[in-house]
Amino acid sequence: MNNFTGAIPESWSNSSRLQKLDCGGNGLTGTLPAENLGRLRSLVWINFSRNRLGSGKAGDSNFLSFLANCTGLEDLGLDNNHFGGELPRSIANLSTQLKYLFLGRNLIHGSIPEGIGNLTSLALLAMEENYFSGSVPDAIGKLQMLQGLYLRFNNFSGPIPSSLGNLTSLITVFINTNRFEGSIPPSLGNCRSLLTLDVSNNRLTGTIPGEVFGISSLSISLRISNNSLTGSLPSEVGDLVNLVELDVSGNKLSGEIPTTLGSCSMLERLYMQGNEFERTIPESLKGLRTLDEMDISHNNLSGEIPKFLEKLRFLKYLNLSYNDFEGELPKEGIFSNASGLSIIGNNRVCGGLPKLLLHACSIKKSNSSPHRLLAPKVIILVACAVACIIALSCFIVARSKVRKSRGGLVTSDSYKGWKSVSYLELVESTNGFSVDNLIGSGSFGSVYKGVVSLFSAR
Repeated sequence: MNNFTGAIPESWSNSSRLQKLDCGGNGLTGTLPAENLGRLRSLVWINFSRNRLGSGKAGDSNFLSFLANCTGLEDLGLDNNHFGGELPRSIANLSTQLKYLFLGRNLIHGSIPEGIGNLTSLALLAMEENYFSGSVPDAIGKLQMLQGLYLRFNNFSGPIPSSLGNLTSLITVFINTNRFEGSIPPSLGNCRSLLTLDVSNNRLTGTIPGEVFGISSLSISLRISNNSLTGSLPSEVGDLVNLVELDVSGNKLSGEIPTTLGSCSMLERLYMQGNEFERTIPESLKGLRTLDEMDISHNNLSGEIPKFLEKLRFLKYLNLSYNDFEGELPKEGIFSNASGLSIIGNNRVCGGLPKLLLHACSIKKSNSSPHRLLAPKVIILVACAVACIIALSCFIVARSKVRKSRGGLVTSDSYKGWKSVSYLELVESTNGFSVDNLIGSGSFGSVYKGVVSLFSAR
């Protein structure tokens, strides 16, 4: 990298035996001297990346037609400039030896010419961050040697071409942030060398094909977020045992979180927010021991927050907001770090750090307390004793009135012949204080009738 500025000198065309031309990372401006470059037939490598070449207008890319004379060209770097206009159809005439084509971060618009399929030696095609539109031609499926495809941040529309399934050497696919429609083609399951697949931020619909989760080579990331995908998360997700990042957020996925997800033991980042997942967090997720970030907010999850989450020692960010969780919040691990935890929108969760502003948990009294079990028995015994005392008092008063009516006042000597009455006799005489013998009840207790033999037989 240098600090060259100004236009590219035309005198370079005199270097007829030049093989490598690297002017990347400078401040070059103007247009490429197309005809002069076309005379350098021995060129293998041309790099004008990271300059200020081009005007952003139509015709900026016409110089590509002259580069067809460089029949041994393998590497063409034109990214990070100001090239505009549409790609000429003559791009199909570039060297069949071309392996790397960098056109990203320019101002190119229009569609990709069908003739792109002629560049059968391409290992990397980078057209990201332009203004390309229309459908991606099926002819892209002819690039059997392609390992990297970068079409992100454009305006491509229509379906994702199923012919991508022919590219079995693909390692990296970034077609995110476009306007692709329809479903994810199951043919992508044929790309058994993929490490990264990003189809996020499009307009994709339908269910997620299980074939995608059958790509066991996926180990860096799988991003299908911010589409309109429906249905459940396939159980085949558990086959991605080497995956580091999974992002299915911002869709309309429903059902339970599959228990097989716990088999993704290398997972570090899990994003499932903004869907319609329900039920509880499966216990199997305790197998995600390397998890660093997890966001399952804005779903319909419920139940208690499992305590195994506090044992995931690498977990630095956890978002459980806007679900229907309940019960006491665990206290250890990530739950002791208020800055890395979000729990808002779960009104039935209690406890936790004061900074979380959750309500206090109510103290539950055990139903098996010995005091609670003993209390009813004591009350019954006291009630029976009081009832007996009242009954006996009433009996004595009544007996006294009878004696008065028969012979005047009763003296203390009158009681000498009376027999004392035991509690057992009272029970027997009232038939165990039966309701059949109940005379009445008042504020002082109950009165029972009964027949007791008070005097010894004479």
